[in-house]
Amino acid sequence: MNTIENSRKNTAIVTGGAGFIGSALVRYLVTDVGAEVLTVDKLTYAGNLNS
Repeated sequence: MNTIENSRKNTAIVTGGAGFIGSALVRYLVTDVGAEVLTVDKLTYAGNLNS
């Protein structure tokens, strides 16, 4: 039987997700935790869409 707890997805919002630390956190959440991630970033001097 599939309970509500088992069917819930982990979801995270990461601010600054295009920076050095934020992108590492996003990668960890997606690959190791299996979370869905929404990233918000201002993309100023340290932001990089490729990271």
